[in-house]
Amino acid sequence: MLEHGRAGRFAFPQPTGSLLNVDLDEDGIALRIHMDGSMPPEWTGGRTPVLGPGVVPDPGVLSSCPYVYRVRCESDGASRRVWIGTQSLAHSTEWVPISDCVWTDDNGLLTPAATQILRQRLPAATPAAAEATLRSGTLPESVTRFIRGLEAAQRTGTVEHVRRLFASSGPFLNSLDTAARTEAEQSLEEARAWLTGHEEYQQRVFADLAKAVTEKRA
Repeated sequence: MLEHGRAGRFAFPQPTGSLLNVDLDEDGIALRIHMDGSMPPEWTGGRTPVLGPGVVPDPGVLSSCPYVYRVRCESDGASRRVWIGTQSLAHSTEWVPISDCVWTDDNGLLTPAATQILRQRLPAATPAAAEATLRSGTLPESVTRFIRGLEAAQRTGTVEHVRRLFASSGPFLNSLDTAARTEAEQSLEEARAWLTGHEEYQQRVFADLAKAVTEKRA
């Protein structure tokens, strides 16, 4: 924080080791870092949640927020280096050192990925809403973003991101009405078929590799 010229106050609420509160005195910015999943993040509270490596947000959160921040620490010689990740429905987590981030009065901490997402968000809102209207006429924005995120992840081939969205979709589906849930489930079925095809491709590749090793073919 001092490298960014900002003073902060730090507190460790219970359970100790799971949570870290960061308050920036000058800007009124308040963060809560979840180092593990002991306490569920509060997305509507006064603090911006930042998730540790093992904390997975459910698709309902990712569909209502443009992005979610993550944090991890890596050894750098005798010290530790802080990395900030930006995760959204359309993209898997993109990591950068905290030194590559900036601070603004309006948005607080901003990574390069978050800056790009915010730039694209407003121009893309009208076409996305129009397409959703054509598809069902009454789809909530959260469902539209969930579907678009699944489709974007498949287009870019981010397999693990699709798997996580698929595996953690239960609570999000349970929060939807019948029509919206039907649309979301249809996209999940398409994602399941995509994952199955990718896994079959992986199996063929590893079988070929195993055969090449057995036959000592470089």
